[in-house]
Amino acid sequence: YIQNIDTNLQKVDKLNRDADKWKQIKDEAQKLLDEYSNVKTDLHKQVNVDIKSVQEKKDKWKDVRAKIDNMYVDYIALNKSTDEMIEKQFNEILDKYNNIIQDKSKIINEKVNMYLKRSDEIIDKLKNVNPKLEVEKYENPEYKSNVESLKNKVVELDKKIKDNKIPIGKIMAASKE
Repeated sequence: YIQNIDTNLQKVDKLNRDADKWKQIKDEAQKLLDEYSNVKTDLHKQVNVDIKSVQEKKDKWKDVRAKIDNMYVDYIALNKSTDEMIEKQFNEILDKYNNIIQDKSKIINEKVNMYLKRSDEIIDKLKNVNPKLEVEKYENPEYKSNVESLKNKVVELDKKIKDNKIPIGKIMAASKE
C-alpha cells in the first residue's frame, strides 16, 4: 500500500509542479487567441496578412493543444490508478474483517457446542439419578421430604436446560444459513 501511495503522491506532486506549465500553457493560449483576434480583425479590414505567420500560429496552437491533452491524460491515469488502489485496499480491508468475523464466529460456535454437549451430559446424568430417587423407601418424613424436593429440583433443572437449548439451537441454525 505504502509504495502505491508514495507513487501516487509523486504523481500528484508532478501535477502540482506542472501547475507552472499550466500557467505557461494558459498564457501561450491567451497570446495565440489575441493574435488570432488581430488576424481576424486584419482580415475584416482587408489588411495584408502574412500567411506564413498564421500557419506558425496554427502550429503553435496544435502544440499547446497537445500539451493540454498530455497533461489531461496524466490526470486521468492518476485518477484511475488512485480509484483502483482505493478499491483494492477497501476489498482487502473487507476480507480482513470477514476473516475476523469468521474466526470469532468459529470460537463462539465451539463454545456453544461445548455448552450443548455439557448440557446433554447433565441431562443424561439427571435421567440416571431421577429414577433412583424412590421416596417410599424412606421412613423418615424429613428424608422423604428432602428426596421429594431433590426429585422436583432434578425435574425442574432438566426442563430448564431443555428450554435453554431450544433458542440456542435456533440461533445456531440461523448462523449457518
